[in-house]
Amino acid sequence: MTTAPVMDPAEVVLAPAPSPLPPPPLAPPIPAELDAVLRRMRFPYLRAVAPDVLATARSQRWDSAEVVRILLEAEIKGRDEATRRNHRKMAQLPSGKTFESWREADSSIPAPTQQAW
Repeated sequence: MTTAPVMDPAEVVLAPAPSPLPPPPLAPPIPAELDAVLRRMRFPYLRAVAPDVLATARSQRWDSAEVVRILLEAEIKGRDEATRRNHRKMAQLPSGKTFESWREADSSIPAPTQQAW
């Protein structure tokens, strides 16, 4: 008589349960005229969030000033992040360097100067 092998519970991989909810619908694309204007005005971050924001605003009946505020905040946030990325890239700082990796003994800076902060 043969016995079935006993499986370790740690080895059992469960498949994810199917979600009872359907995936959320995709926001409709923005009209071609608006897309052309946003491209011409160079608002890439606003253009990226516009379909979702406009769909939400339409379904929840937002005030138009609120919609403009949210879209402009998205553009400002995107530009700020891009500026930070560009400044870090232009600074050409060595990657992987941290204060924790500093070795005082290997430095040519005198020890009193290193500890003078």
